[in-house]
Amino acid sequence: MPSIYRFFSGTGSSEAARLRPTSRRSASSAPTAEEAPDYALTRDSSQLRLDVTVNEMRRAKLMPINLLRELLHDVHRHADRSFSGIGILVSGNLGGLPIVPLRPLAAIPPLQSTRETLVAVSDLAHELHDGFHILSPDFRLIRLSQYFSPPIVFGLRTDPKRRLGGRYMAGLFGSALPDVLVSGIVSATYGVAVFEDGREVPAGHD
Repeated sequence: MPSIYRFFSGTGSSEAARLRPTSRRSASSAPTAEEAPDYALTRDSSQLRLDVTVNEMRRAKLMPINLLRELLHDVHRHADRSFSGIGILVSGNLGGLPIVPLRPLAAIPPLQSTRETLVAVSDLAHELHDGFHILSPDFRLIRLSQYFSPPIVFGLRTDPKRRLGGRYMAGLFGSALPDVLVSGIVSATYGVAVFEDGREVPAGHD
């Protein structure tokens, strides 16, 4: 099974579960030293519960970034010489996105995986290679080839030495929208870029 799918076999949730107290006592009651062997026992119980909550929130937020980066690298690895590049948005609310379908009659292949479909449509000869593709928060492909026109956000940082294109800027600006969980692109020129909250998240910082 491809490595990108390991997150859907319960790995992410089990890691969060490992951090939770195993006792069935109420949330308002602090775990004892015997019930919470993984915690730093030198801290008081209220701080322990706070640390667990913060850690779980961080993991929940970082998981889509990790997944999208891995998916984009996977698509890039399996693409051929006529790779057109690709743009992805992860969103739970299509109605909140400034998108228009470039191919309104296009249907998503029912028997292909997300990766297989994205590899296929990223060929220059494919009619759906243009625009952005939309994934649900659980990484199901829900829209193909969408014209995506986010508002310009002034003051965002980019590297002036890189030869950036329109898809990169749309992904960057689009990641600042409240209904975009995370966005990303792959370019034959500068490779994979993943964005969140109006910034590119460098590899190794996710």
